[in-house]
Amino acid sequence: MIEKTLDITTNDGEMKTFICHPERNGPSPAVFLLMDAHGIREELKDMARRLGTVGYYVLLPAYITARAVIRSMDRMCRRRAAPSISACEPSAPR
Repeated sequence: MIEKTLDITTNDGEMKTFICHPERNGPSPAVFLLMDAHGIREELKDMARRLGTVGYYVLLPAYITARAVIRSMDRMCRRRAAPSISACEPSAPR
């Protein structure tokens, strides 16, 4: 089995993606294995490897990055608080 990690360029920056697939040539059905809130970890890589050993081309993207989360929160705040952006700024501790 072949394993590699690639950086895929997105609008929010580079997205690390773990890939594994059989060594044999030829088309393989693709599987997108989605991570949960804990991110990519060894247990998910093991699941991808198991699928790869039975003939699947598996992609496990780290689709939630800090930059993506910040951009999403920024967009949400701007929509809710427009025209005043002050609601998006953190409040001072009491």
